[in-house]
Amino acid sequence: MRLANRIFVSLILLFSSVNLYAGRFNPASNFVNDDNIVNNNQLQKSISLLNQNIEHEKEKSFISNIKIGNVVQYQNRKYKIDKNKNNLIYLCPYYTNNFYSSHNWGWFYGKDCLWIDKVKLAKNKYEKQIEKFASEKDLEKQIPWLKINNKQWLATRSIPEFQHYFKILKNIAVIKPTPRNMQAYMSMQDMARRKSVVFAHSMVNFVLDHPEYNMQKNFGSNGWSYRTLKSYHSKVKKKYLSDNSGRVGIYLLIKGNCPYCNQQEKVLNWLSADYNLTTVLVTKDYCPANSKMTCVVDSELSKLFHIKYFPTTVMVYKRSNGKPAFQPVGSGLINEEQLSNRLYYYTKIIKAVDNGNNNPYVPVQTVTQNININRSLR
Repeated sequence: MRLANRIFVSLILLFSSVNLYAGRFNPASNFVNDDNIVNNNQLQKSISLLNQNIEHEKEKSFISNIKIGNVVQYQNRKYKIDKNKNNLIYLCPYYTNNFYSSHNWGWFYGKDCLWIDKVKLAKNKYEKQIEKFASEKDLEKQIPWLKINNKQWLATRSIPEFQHYFKILKNIAVIKPTPRNMQAYMSMQDMARRKSVVFAHSMVNFVLDHPEYNMQKNFGSNGWSYRTLKSYHSKVKKKYLSDNSGRVGIYLLIKGNCPYCNQQEKVLNWLSADYNLTTVLVTKDYCPANSKMTCVVDSELSKLFHIKYFPTTVMVYKRSNGKPAFQPVGSGLINEEQLSNRLYYYTKIIKAVDNGNNNPYVPVQTVTQNININRSLR
């Protein structure tokens, strides 16, 4: 099909060039020939129609090759095809670096995903994308230079207007740091700093009048208060976990050939000694030779908890009805302080839920509390 189209265009161009060549040496060619005009118009229409057919064939080929997992370009941005449904496809932003380390994507999976028509995506692929940028003079025309250094005028600007001028001035000053541009930029920078100081003092005053919003009361505002509160919280945490040691236990899920699992086992030995907690080593295949913890082999428990990484630490809480509640508290290596903080946090939550005292501001992991594990470990 494509070869036939190319031959058709070549023949049209050849015939048109012969006509032009013949007319060059024809004395009568000094006069405008209506037939030539008609032929040229037909030629242009034929070429335009042929180009449209070629573009249409490209679009059809692109649509027929759409598959889930393909990476496509749309509006100068890369997307990955996540769903394919009838005439629509679902695109999600695609980044070559690691998903969780990307500052563009971050932890918001599906944040900028969108449904789009396949034909629209195909047309976008083959249409020329011409990006227009404002010139330096156009940017400078947007700045009210006679007012921009007036602090009273700046103070009464709306948030979007202030941000708009500030962004443009910053770009102008970086590219062309003339005295005028720097003066205007620094004037806006000074206003932004003054607004920030006023906000900071207002927030402090409000918190002093409403201590319930003071987050620093739990952590301290300086080195001395931080150390004092940390020591106090450590004693409270130790007493709370020790008082509930009869209800709280820990599973450490490992594999026998895991190179890091023995290091996490040491942490649990310290934790058990400090807080009087029962700990059990649950291995997927075989127990390590030098293990000091009670060790059982249970290949099904990791599937039950949907464990993907070893070692994984799971807290077990005995509820008032006798049934256990389970809460993962560590994936990979985790030190004793972090582990004890998480045990303290989740023990308080599950205990409150067990007693019917639900706190709407505290998240509760309900999935792991409903696991059916009414069987003995093998």
